[in-house]
Amino acid sequence: MIANESFRRKIIYGVIIAGLLIPLYVISRPAMRQADGELSKGGVLAQMRVENKIAQTNLGDIDPASETMKLATLGMKGIAANLLWERANRYKRDHDWDSLSATLNQITKLQPNFISVWQFQGWNLAYNVSVEFDDYRSRYHWVTRGIDFLREGTRYNPEEPVLFWELGWTFGHKVGKADEYVQYRRLFSEDEDLHNRLREDNLMIDDALGPEGKPDNWLVGREWFRQAEEIVDRGVPIRGRLVGDNNTIKRGKTPLIFHSHPPKWLISFAEAIEEEGYLDERARVAWMKADDAWTDYGSRDIPTTYGFSIRLNNGENLRNQADELRAEMLAMMPGAREEILKIKRAQIHPEAIEAMETPWEERTMEQSSMATMAERSLSIQFDDLLQRAPVDKQDEVARMVRHGKRMEATADAIDNYREQVNYLYWKLRCEIEQQQTAINARKYLYAAEEAYEIADLEAMRENYEAAWDEWAKIFDEYPVMMEDTTAEDLVDAIARYRWVLSQFEEDFPPPGFKLTKLLELNDPNFNPNAVQPEQDTEQPEQDTEQPEQDTEQPEQDTEQPEQDTEQPEQE
Repeated sequence: MIANESFRRKIIYGVIIAGLLIPLYVISRPAMRQADGELSKGGVLAQMRVENKIAQTNLGDIDPASETMKLATLGMKGIAANLLWERANRYKRDHDWDSLSATLNQITKLQPNFISVWQFQGWNLAYNVSVEFDDYRSRYHWVTRGIDFLREGTRYNPEEPVLFWELGWTFGHKVGKADEYVQYRRLFSEDEDLHNRLREDNLMIDDALGPEGKPDNWLVGREWFRQAEEIVDRGVPIRGRLVGDNNTIKRGKTPLIFHSHPPKWLISFAEAIEEEGYLDERARVAWMKADDAWTDYGSRDIPTTYGFSIRLNNGENLRNQADELRAEMLAMMPGAREEILKIKRAQIHPEAIEAMETPWEERTMEQSSMATMAERSLSIQFDDLLQRAPVDKQDEVARMVRHGKRMEATADAIDNYREQVNYLYWKLRCEIEQQQTAINARKYLYAAEEAYEIADLEAMRENYEAAWDEWAKIFDEYPVMMEDTTAEDLVDAIARYRWVLSQFEEDFPPPGFKLTKLLELNDPNFNPNAVQPEQDTEQPEQDTEQPEQDTEQPEQDTEQPEQDTEQPEQE
């Protein structure tokens, strides 16, 4: 009886196992190449790989090494990958670069579709390994190794926009912003081997040429950004975050930041060629293209954490519509404005009222703060109008209030997101830099720096003073520009101009100097009142003239103050 029961259970288990083979076959059946050359659909998993473009057959060839490694690990791929990661970190600490490269290659064979592998190690090669070398050519070699590593990742993961974004970032930031950026930009423009490899990726490198007709790192980086945007625009979500050593997120890819970099790379390109001396029509065209791209970015729908999308260049339009709606509602309620303002004004502290009535130029910092808060509290809100709506128009007013509050909430969100990318500043900057005045100002500065290299003091002085005239025109029209990074660079240039004047034994600032306000805002050591003590030092000479009829000794004594009074001038 017992034997029969055991046999019966074995039969049942065998039938269940055989039955499970059917769904297992349906799920995991691989795609097969048929006799006519067509590829069968395969099972559910195979179809999902094809849909997400992570099947090895989508790459144009099969990677036998990768497939063999996956099979050899017998399901312990994760453990093997962790061991290889530890080994890679050890090789990096020991500066064993060949072993590091081989280990990274093994990791990618085990985890070709794990995005963080490509992100982290691509960054590791381009940023961390490269700085271990002294010669900038060796550093550039490892930067390109990091780039090639990321390029390989895009071939395994053609639908992962974050890898294309990482490539755009590395081309722009590492090649164009590193301490060796001058040498890196030159090496990249002459690196025909890398250019050919990029063409193999179908990158439009011939559309990314600089002023000399050679590929420019900023424009090439932008091409990678554009490929990432094309993937996202097809509906693929932005994924991927680079995790640091302390589990801190680096460069999270929010839509706001993700889409801001293509136009920013055009801005960086315009800045770079101006720094290299291309201060002509080519610079103006570069800024025009950057302006157009930044405007297009402002017209893009950006998802927000508020639950709705915004357009960065739509803030003023929404504010104006809200004000028009508020005015329409006030017209429906005669006397409401005066009543609301009277009540709000009565709730403001007398000192705030006094600060608000004080002329702007005479306010202290505390009064300015109080006046701003008081003026804000006097603004008429939509809820204030809702409380005073006529009985027969309450439904209409309630609808208008909801609409107005939605517009104000959207405008507030736009202001918040604008600040994160400094949208208004870069928009204004692109508009200013296109002007001939700005190009002339930078041209004179560049000429002065060239004269500095050959110690031509006359040319330095002439070009510096011509540049100050042009910059003064810009700052008179756009005062906000006196508080940005351009102003900081000008402070350094003014310091060199001050040195030039000292070589001519002239005082600073000279009569008619037009950038005094700039120095007051950006140079804490500048004191426009402490100009020259020449008139004070002349006083002892006048006093010593009086005792002419006395002996000769006072004249010898009075020579001492003259020597002393010369010391402040030298300081």
